[in-house]
Amino acid sequence: MQHGRHLALNLSLVGIVLEFTLSGRIMAAIGVPYSNDGGPLIAKLHPGTYISACAVMARLATGLTPLTEAWRLIWRERKLAFYLCATLFCILYETLFTGAGGITLLVDVFLPAGLVGVALADITPSQATYLTRILQYLFMLNAIIALAEATIGGHLVPVADASEPLVVDSALQFGAEFRPTALYDHPLTGGTATLLGLLLYPDRRSMPLCCAAYTLCMFIALLAFGGRMAIALAMCAGAWLYARHVARRALLGRLLPVDLAPLLTLGALALPVAGFALTSGLASRLLAHLYWDASAQTRLAEFHLLHLLRTEQILFGCRRDDMIALLTPMQLAYGVDAIENFWLVMFVFLGALGFPAFVLGIASLFRWLWDRADGNTRVMLLCFVIVTSSSNSLGHKSPLLVMLVAAVMARTHTAPRGQTCEPVLGVEFPVTSART
Repeated sequence: MQHGRHLALNLSLVGIVLEFTLSGRIMAAIGVPYSNDGGPLIAKLHPGTYISACAVMARLATGLTPLTEAWRLIWRERKLAFYLCATLFCILYETLFTGAGGITLLVDVFLPAGLVGVALADITPSQATYLTRILQYLFMLNAIIALAEATIGGHLVPVADASEPLVVDSALQFGAEFRPTALYDHPLTGGTATLLGLLLYPDRRSMPLCCAAYTLCMFIALLAFGGRMAIALAMCAGAWLYARHVARRALLGRLLPVDLAPLLTLGALALPVAGFALTSGLASRLLAHLYWDASAQTRLAEFHLLHLLRTEQILFGCRRDDMIALLTPMQLAYGVDAIENFWLVMFVFLGALGFPAFVLGIASLFRWLWDRADGNTRVMLLCFVIVTSSSNSLGHKSPLLVMLVAAVMARTHTAPRGQTCEPVLGVEFPVTSART
């Protein structure tokens, strides 16, 4: 039984790593029609989705029979099971009423999050600590690549055609509002993922210097990605978490000078970091768009699409080809060339009859995560809901929901300080807790 659970965890870790490192841009560069129109359905799903499904099958094989183990998991994790059932219902509903043109968003974005949740449902504290380290390394890797791209003004990762040599285009300079993407598929995806990584900081009690360096690097990378909502939420979340920590320590009469060190450090680094961001051009796009610009206006204008839908499309949903056809008048009238809000996208695909099942499923997933989360992780959940609802982060193929589930499961199950990790992926070493 333990062997099957270890196998499920190992497979889920492989799937998570692939979600971080193998974006649609990279697959397009190597010739996989992952994000292109047409092509076989098997090529439309991310490899991480297949591996997550294998992880669930390995997890179900740990009991006497897979059906018995499945029923036990469903009864114990009822909210997660409801989310998976709601997602499968939406996939079936959309296939029957509006065709299979839009189901890849459900199958490749929302279904894997539930599968990863099932695979990690029995994660132990020491395994969660190891998962936390892996996630921090992956977030940091992308942050470093983003900073390197922002420095040279060009992409280090192939954008479309791997046969073309990598060059730094003079048009992609800071003045032209170049934004890095790192190993992600879009700068806003990178901004949201970096926000998650920023809130998944190392233990500042046992590793203060590591925590400070990690936080600084992640925040500068967040400036480079340029997501305004993600940056604002990062500052608000950081201020709230620190103020709550100081207030709790003060009420207990345990406030020490070391507890004020982050505030003093922030005050000392604020001007140098701001000066570096301005002089290097990292924050040029952010400064150029600190107002209600055309990009922000399209977040509201895209809802005019509802006025173009016929009655039967509002009730039963709209086919993907029909929705694409409606973008032409939307672009002419409002300058909207893509629907970026994932709530609107799913309503258009599912209609008024199928959309409630999607909303209830998402609510059930977040309630399941909320019940497992601590105070810090609940702030992460709230930030994620706000930032993804105000951008195109989940309106296209994206690994963000898988990242969120993995981050919550890792943060809320970390091991006590000094406990040794159980073997995961063949590795065993002593760690300290990542919980703060």
